[in-house]
Amino acid sequence: EAYIGRYPTASEARLQRLLFIAETSKDLEVTRQALELVERQCKATSNTRRYKDVFGPGSTTHTAIPGLLYDAAWVNETETVNQNMLRSLEARVATVNAQLNKDGIRTAYLSLGEFHHPRGEIREAMRALLRSRDYCTTRNQTA
Repeated sequence: EAYIGRYPTASEARLQRLLFIAETSKDLEVTRQALELVERQCKATSNTRRYKDVFGPGSTTHTAIPGLLYDAAWVNETETVNQNMLRSLEARVATVNAQLNKDGIRTAYLSLGEFHHPRGEIREAMRALLRSRDYCTTRNQTA
């Protein structure tokens, strides 16, 4: 906990470092603590993709640790919420595109990028952020 506290709470770097610690540590207690922090962060950021990779069926990362169970109900509920939110954000992008509102298009793409980033969907987040740059009207918006 003290070591990982240097990383921003919801960052991908923190998540990757925790997974590295869990995979390489020879101390079972350290591995358990790291995996509990991974689970907590995945649930806090709705990162179902990483949660399924680490704790899902067929995963070998957590099998030696008692008490860490795959929460299928949380995954299904969160994926439903995420899909609804994604549809809403994509509809917003389509609406402002139809209105040809540059600032609205830019903010809609930024919102889409902010949706993808905490979920570990870095490629989709970058794609949305790069699309938003096409609609920047001032220098401050591109920085």
